[in-house]
Amino acid sequence: MTKASFPKQQIRWHRRMEARVAAGVILLVALSLTGVVLATVRVTTRSSLQRASVNLQDARSAFYRLVGDRADFAASQTRLIIALPLFRSSMINPVIAGDVATLTESADSYRRDLGADFCILSDPQGTPITNPGWTGEAVLPPGLAIVVVVLCFTLVGRALESVLNPTLRRR
Repeated sequence: MTKASFPKQQIRWHRRMEARVAAGVILLVALSLTGVVLATVRVTTRSSLQRASVNLQDARSAFYRLVGDRADFAASQTRLIIALPLFRSSMINPVIAGDVATLTESADSYRRDLGADFCILSDPQGTPITNPGWTGEAVLPPGLAIVVVVLCFTLVGRALESVLNPTLRRR
């Protein structure tokens, strides 16, 4: 008995099971990737907006602090500009120019207004008349004093090391 051979029918590609599974997988992957991208965009946008809001608030507070500082500085400069002609007039007034105590007090007042540590007032020839706040001694700034001390310790340590360490001795 022989089997009757039936003519093979070819199934079109879009009716095959493999094609439908592949299309389903591609559709599933595309939807999953779209969901991930949308979620990522939403989270990133929210995070960026929060960070930008915080940065804007910080910038706004820094700006207002700077405006306040500039206003204080402008007010102090205005006070100094107003006080300068009075100070200058007291220096050129012949009655006050001979009174060292008055000149010292007005120079000290102007020095405090400036926020300076000292003020040296001299006559037109350059001879000091008064110097409120000036001690007359040279003072080493604290930062420079620290550098000098560290340098001294380093030099002493290197000298001791060259004496005490036998591998560093010259032959």
